[in-house]
Amino acid sequence: MYLMDTYALRWFLDDNGQLSEKAKDIIRKSDDLYFSTENFDILGSTVESAIQATKKALYGLEHPVVYTPRNIEVQQARIKEGEFYRAFLEKLEQ
Repeated sequence: MYLMDTYALRWFLDDNGQLSEKAKDIIRKSDDLYFSTENFDILGSTVESAIQATKKALYGLEHPVVYTPRNIEVQQARIKEGEFYRAFLEKLEQ
């Protein structure tokens, strides 16, 4: 039996290098895995996840991997999308 923290689950799913290969192997092979929920309410975890996803989306808009020239309509749409994400993030962080 293994007890897994919700952050460890997120790191495993994101495969972001936070977990060792041994930890990932245990998670993959375990058929007796439990998740800790103590000190976490569902709303809090959901809000935190939304904040992280919104920040990631904003970063992607502001730091494209490859520069691609866009027409004025696409540029305006991306500006509006960024404004939406910033307003949404502000509401989430209140």
